[in-house]
Amino acid sequence: SNGLTIFMSTAMQKLLPFNFLTPAISWMLDGASIVLTWIFFAGTYLLIPNTKVKLTNALLAGCIAGTAFVILQWAFVSGQVYVAKYNAIYGSVAFLPLFLVWAQLAWVVTLSGAVVCYSSQNIFQFSFNEQIQRMSLNYRRQIAMAVMTVVVQRFLSGEKPLTEHGFAVKYRIPARLISEVTNSMISVGLLDRVLLDDKGAELGLQSAIPPEQVTMATVLERLNAGGNRNFVPNFSKSFANVINNMDKLNEASLHNASSIYLKDVEIIQP
Repeated sequence: SNGLTIFMSTAMQKLLPFNFLTPAISWMLDGASIVLTWIFFAGTYLLIPNTKVKLTNALLAGCIAGTAFVILQWAFVSGQVYVAKYNAIYGSVAFLPLFLVWAQLAWVVTLSGAVVCYSSQNIFQFSFNEQIQRMSLNYRRQIAMAVMTVVVQRFLSGEKPLTEHGFAVKYRIPARLISEVTNSMISVGLLDRVLLDDKGAELGLQSAIPPEQVTMATVLERLNAGGNRNFVPNFSKSFANVINNMDKLNEASLHNASSIYLKDVEIIQP
């Protein structure tokens, strides 16, 4: 961008040798240099990552990183000129440490722009962290039931399985919550991860049991049975009545839910 600015400046001064136009041309060329720097950074964030990056997010990060880079470059050149005024020998030697500092800060700017690009595209992944930590057991089961319902209905309708990221984007559910719920469902044999491409870059979520047979009782029963239990000494003996009553409640709930098939549960698409 700097080389193009110098080239265009020389060419336009030959074509338009009018002094009153020089400031305007200078501003235009400086603006073009900054825009080219924005485009370079935006292209970097758009093309280099091994994932699909939205153009708007890449442009946002490119403008921020490009502006910071231009300011850093101006500071480096100004600092080098300032140091060189003191002594011809030591001023030239000072170029090396200044260059190393500039290179370090340039990478900081570049990687910071990448963080901005990722964060702007995946801002929903960082939301509701406090709520997720304090989420009720019932609400977590509702999320799990919703995920299983989507998986079942997409399979029966012949649609491509969603990835965890796809779930988070399509239904605006935090990616962290989706990951926790799906991991627990995989551990109890409700879901499996399947390859969606030959490279193995994408893993979709698929039902681990025949989808047409999945009821709400199936999901609740497996979720209830998952995890460690009966490890507290004498607990079952001391609280036998509590456990029996809880078992009766669970059996009644599962009996009512056994007739509700997930394939028949209506989902309002976002």
